[in-house]
Amino acid sequence: MGNDQITLLKILLRFPWHMLILAAVLVAVGAMALYSASEGSWSPWAGRHAIRGGVGVGIMVVLAFIDFRFLRMWAYPLFIVTVGV
Repeated sequence: MGNDQITLLKILLRFPWHMLILAAVLVAVGAMALYSASEGSWSPWAGRHAIRGGVGVGIMVVLAFIDFRFLRMWAYPLFIVTVGV
């Protein structure tokens, strides 16, 4: 019997930290560009961009902790549901 136990440390070590940092930097630069374009106001575009970027980064973090076998098992049913809707 092999040691198939996945510990939190193993998950954290395989987490794509570089992708998280790059996504956060892109969201921040985009929000600052929109803030500048709207003459120093967060309300028209920059605030919504920052919120959506934060949600996207959060989804990325959640998906990084899901086992690939689970994703592979549900890939086709989820694809059929999303195309059918």
